[in-house]
Amino acid sequence: MVKFMRIYQFKYVDRFKCDGNICHAQCCQKWHIPIDNGTYKRYHWIKNPVVKNKILGSIIKAKDGKEYCIQLDENGKCPLICKDDMCYIQRNLGAEALSEVCQTYPRKAVVLGNCQLRSLSMTCPIAAEEALFLSDGMVLEIIDNQNERDNNFNLVLRNLNKKRLADTKAIDSVIIGGLLILQNRNFSRDERMVLLGLFLDRVDDIELGDETSDEIIDIALAYQTEKFQNEAREIMSAFSFEVEEYQQIMTKLLSEAAEQEQLGALAELQKQVDNCTVMHDKWQQSLENQYGRAIDNFWMQEFLHHGYPFRFEGSFMHNYLAYILSYKMWEIILYGYIAQVDHILKKDGFMLAINTYSKIMDHKRKYLKMIDAKAAELEKEPLKAMQVLLKLK
Repeated sequence: MVKFMRIYQFKYVDRFKCDGNICHAQCCQKWHIPIDNGTYKRYHWIKNPVVKNKILGSIIKAKDGKEYCIQLDENGKCPLICKDDMCYIQRNLGAEALSEVCQTYPRKAVVLGNCQLRSLSMTCPIAAEEALFLSDGMVLEIIDNQNERDNNFNLVLRNLNKKRLADTKAIDSVIIGGLLILQNRNFSRDERMVLLGLFLDRVDDIELGDETSDEIIDIALAYQTEKFQNEAREIMSAFSFEVEEYQQIMTKLLSEAAEQEQLGALAELQKQVDNCTVMHDKWQQSLENQYGRAIDNFWMQEFLHHGYPFRFEGSFMHNYLAYILSYKMWEIILYGYIAQVDHILKKDGFMLAINTYSKIMDHKRKYLKMIDAKAAELEKEPLKAMQVLLKLK
């Protein structure tokens, strides 16, 4: 019997359909494409010798010597991609014949107790388009895994390292409460980030249990009231952006990234840190006018995609600061792309900034450790960290 789980996902997840014609098979080039042992063995039983030889001739032993991978061609592309960008394996044998990685990408699940968070990686341009730009793409859905609609998620879950948390609906309340705050467009994005920090700071003082689930949601709902909004604005009016300390923090992160080879174009990114006030004043309003909702959607997506309230070991405040650092690092990358052309990015340029940072967050483990370590430092003075990182005026 399938174990019951409370599943949360945004609406775009259920609508997703892979189509190489649209994205030109971007996930099938310049990536390491592993082939699990089970799939490799099944390819030896293909009856059609032409199909069998073409597929097996495109697979080599992986560097670790344990599994296999696709041998990319001289252009870094999978040789099994047809001229129309459709997959040769899928076309001849069906989607069920794909390797586990190819079947599951871009799906991701985070399991917290009996709560499951489902999302798609924004490295996939089709998923990103539906999540960031469709009017209802980021509507939160609650589904029952007893009525499973996407069997590919079963493969994701089978290979998942699940977080060992006690099952309580308070986990759901923390996540839903955070999303309620992040989607409240009565505040600027940086103001919402401050409110998220205040919310998670309060939740740190509450013992998670079924009996505290409603209490946590009530706190988040209180943040939506007009009375609280007036109080919050008064509190935040006292905040002053500490530009020099901001530059010190981000410069140190960039320096560590250079040492660990976790980011490219570091000299250009450092320029954006040095010129952060100028770049913000020059471009921020235009960015908000053109891409404000898409940026909001991306950071709601990241909150769920990485299970941020529970992403790293430690307090909710620790996780919150890691989330804010990540947000600010992406902002530097975005300004870097803008600086190259000296105008607001066209949609493909904006999507490239999303795709670039999503690759870093999804695959660069050393980068995540850097963010984690810096969050631990800032946690000693969280209110000051908010003023250093978030620009409210």
